[in-house]
Amino acid sequence: TECCNCTIPNGFTSINAQGGVTISSLFPNQTTFNNVQWLVCGKLIIDREIRILNNSSLLMESGSEIEINTNGRLISVGTNYSACENMWKGITFQGNKTLQVFNNNIINDAQYALNLKGSTQINVSNNFFNKNYIGIRSTNVGSNSPVIVTFAGNTFSCEDMSGNNTTLKDP
Repeated sequence: TECCNCTIPNGFTSINAQGGVTISSLFPNQTTFNNVQWLVCGKLIIDREIRILNNSSLLMESGSEIEINTNGRLISVGTNYSACENMWKGITFQGNKTLQVFNNNIINDAQYALNLKGSTQINVSNNFFNKNYIGIRSTNVGSNSPVIVTFAGNTFSCEDMSGNNTTLKDP
């Protein structure tokens, strides 16, 4: 069923997360997702360790978001995150001492691609941040501030599919 204003592309599974839905309630027995294609509508809450790997694609409805709560851990490698129409909110890490991994991904069209809060610890390597309002955001300072353990090989850009400069989507 269609949960939002986007047309569901062939091969994609629609995830209706309106009002906030946990990954453990959607997939109670699965923690590793290889080559998945999801259209996410609403707030997808990561409440345990999950791995999104190997050419997965997450197409995000306007205003949708992914939140890693204080019990969650995201290991994302080789995944493409993008908006289907207007900008999506991005991925928010609420902060815990467990090391988050965000490597070799493409993240497009987010208001805050990675929003780091609390005591988040994260590796951010070899990602392509494209057409995001802000690539990496942290508003915390002091003893409870996020730590980027590794930061290497990332590219921040604003270009279309042909490599030409372009403008951001509407929020």
